[in-house]
Amino acid sequence: MGMEVPDVRTSLVSDLVVACRSMRTTPAAVTAAVVALGLGIGLTSVTWSIVYAMTMRGLPFPGADRIMSVDRRIRSGSSDDLVPTMQHDLADWRERQRSFEGLGAFQLVSVNLSGSARQPERIPGARLTANTFSLLRVQPARGRAFVDADEAPGAPAVAIISSTLWSNRFGSDPAVVGRTVRVGGVPTTIVGVMDPDFRFPLHQSIWLPLPLDPLPARRGEGPSVGVFGRLRTGVALATARREFSALADDLRKRFPDTNRDTGVSVGPFVLRYVTGGDDRAIAGSYTMLAAVFGVLLIACANVSNFLLARAVVRRRELAVRAALGAPRRRLMSLVLAESTVIAALGGVLGTGCAWVGLTWFRGAAADTNPPFWLKFELDPPILIFVIAASVLSALVAGVVPALRASRPNMASTLNDVGRGGSSLRLGRLSRGLVAVELIFAWALLLPAGTITRSIINLQTTDFGFAVDDVMTARITLPTADYPSAARRLAVFEELLRRVQANPAIRAAAAGTDMAGGGGSREGIEVEGRPVSDGKAGSQAGVVAISPDYFTASGVALLEGRAFTTADRAGSASVAIVNSRFADRFLAGGSPVGRRVRVREGSSPGPWLTVVGVVPDLFFGGLRPNSQAGLYVPLAQSEVVGASLIVRTAGPPAPIVPFLRAQTSAIDAELPLDEVRTMRRVLYEATLFVSLFGTLFIAFGLTALVLTAVGAFGVATFSARQRTHEIGIRVALGATGCQVVLLMMKQSLWLLGGGGAIGLAFGLGLSRLVAGILYRVSPADPLTLEIVTVVLVATTGLAHFWPAWQAARLEPVDALR
Repeated sequence: MGMEVPDVRTSLVSDLVVACRSMRTTPAAVTAAVVALGLGIGLTSVTWSIVYAMTMRGLPFPGADRIMSVDRRIRSGSSDDLVPTMQHDLADWRERQRSFEGLGAFQLVSVNLSGSARQPERIPGARLTANTFSLLRVQPARGRAFVDADEAPGAPAVAIISSTLWSNRFGSDPAVVGRTVRVGGVPTTIVGVMDPDFRFPLHQSIWLPLPLDPLPARRGEGPSVGVFGRLRTGVALATARREFSALADDLRKRFPDTNRDTGVSVGPFVLRYVTGGDDRAIAGSYTMLAAVFGVLLIACANVSNFLLARAVVRRRELAVRAALGAPRRRLMSLVLAESTVIAALGGVLGTGCAWVGLTWFRGAAADTNPPFWLKFELDPPILIFVIAASVLSALVAGVVPALRASRPNMASTLNDVGRGGSSLRLGRLSRGLVAVELIFAWALLLPAGTITRSIINLQTTDFGFAVDDVMTARITLPTADYPSAARRLAVFEELLRRVQANPAIRAAAAGTDMAGGGGSREGIEVEGRPVSDGKAGSQAGVVAISPDYFTASGVALLEGRAFTTADRAGSASVAIVNSRFADRFLAGGSPVGRRVRVREGSSPGPWLTVVGVVPDLFFGGLRPNSQAGLYVPLAQSEVVGASLIVRTAGPPAPIVPFLRAQTSAIDAELPLDEVRTMRRVLYEATLFVSLFGTLFIAFGLTALVLTAVGAFGVATFSARQRTHEIGIRVALGATGCQVVLLMMKQSLWLLGGGGAIGLAFGLGLSRLVAGILYRVSPADPLTLEIVTVVLVATTGLAHFWPAWQAARLEPVDALR
């Protein structure tokens, strides 16, 4: 009669039940293992969710992976920079390309919306070519899409609105299609309402037609556009890139004046508008994902050490099972069952941690106004990842202990009763796992330290302009109501006159950008020097400002004078430059009195006499290396929109109702937009570094804690296993200090070996995240010293405490 083969499912369930019962005897250790694994899975899931949303989810349209962005690039030194695509280039691409079903174009705009019962407001919008909707495979939920006739010169003004705008401003009125509103001062008919998921291209709420015919009279002139297309079925991205590279080569030869050093970049639309076309940002996101996998591996190493220790505790049970004929796979199954239970519990805890982490990150990222498709959620791919991570963790953590436990030396194990000995000691394998933890901890703590210093630097930097007592707002005048530059200037000056009359306001000014901003990038020509069109190094930011701009910003001139009310149209054209501009373009002698001019496209403007020099003022953004900046008088510019900078005698927030009232008094349909304190402006400008920096800091601290816990657990168990040996040494005259040094030798070897390898990994990782570092080097010596001290002290203490406890044992107690 043959032996009955047990059912595999029954055997598995039985092993899981035995594992649960067995682990109930060590609840603290099991809890520590589950928490460690839960933290590892949770942090990894949060990071994976972020990377998935940024690079993989894509647009919420059919066949969205075929939608590509097409951009001009210009060679600047050793790198390529994105530059605006001009309408003539788009026309040539459309005519000659064969890789795409079609090319669509858009212009990002903000428009004043009025004409309904609610107050006027400024909303983000875009002008779209009529083929946009067919290329994206979408249609309005109500009404119609744009047609070619909407782009014709003189066509009636029409608009499509978002579902959110329809709900918030029009109360979801089903009769909104056909209603006339004023958009930018122009009576416009609403012809459609989009689905809630449509905010293309970024986070727009209203869409207008984009007329591209006729083309500007001269190549390189006219407004620029963003370009996208849908790859034809069967056409690979590499094929489209080769085609557009050939097109760029041909255009450089035919039009050297406007297309010199230019190429074309073709790539996924979502990557272009999440990373700004910077491949380093994509590399940084995957670096972050690789880093957090290090945390998960540390957690797995902790669980593996726990299971090794469990196997030592259960050595007698496993030896008996083997002596009674239990096959090796049965012994392995018992140990793997424990790792499976821990992984399952860790997966549940990790899911909860991921939900909490994503909720925090989603709320914080909302202030950055992310693209509409960038949603950080625990959607199905992320949950599948959590399950996969849990299963993989169970295997990684359990397979080595299972292999070791399934090969017990039955004779020596059964003879080891009561003496603390075992043929299945932790030994080199367990210490090796701690060394791996140290390597990853060191590798994560170094970039976490440099990022921490970056965040501290951001919060303590003196930007050189007033922050705490400044309120900002933006006002944009529709050209339909204010067609001439003189009328627009009169509005700005009248508003400033009214605001400056308030005794609670110390100074008020207007400018096309604020301190810390970058203005529009234009080519610069210096009198007496050759022209170098198209080179990024020959460009500077240009900002138009009113006379009190630097007073309102709390900035003192370094040289020369500020603008006055006499610097108007008809008077001598003047400019003020920042220090970087003076060093780059006007080196050698005083910049005051030198002459420069701005080249917009191929058309040079008037010569400007430099009358003053100001500090860099972080021109171009809050980075350590400011851009070259040029300031021109508002009264000598054709400005449509400007930011108000209001410096108050007290807290700036209470002044907002006054600003709105004065704006409405000039024009009841004129909205005041982007009302923020300068402190808020700086917060939003540095939020990206803070967000991703906080994640990296969480990685580093979690790695530190898990490594310390793992080292402490191994040291404690090792000390308990060597209690008999320690008792004999003490009985033979060994002092407590000698016992501690004996036990600590292992930690010294671990710190030395793991630290050297981990330091190399850490330096490499720090260089990969250099893009978010602020005024700190990836190999910052101070950070390296602090990280070394913290890690050595933490790991040393984790080994010292169990050794000290063991050294305090009385010989009689140890030998008992």
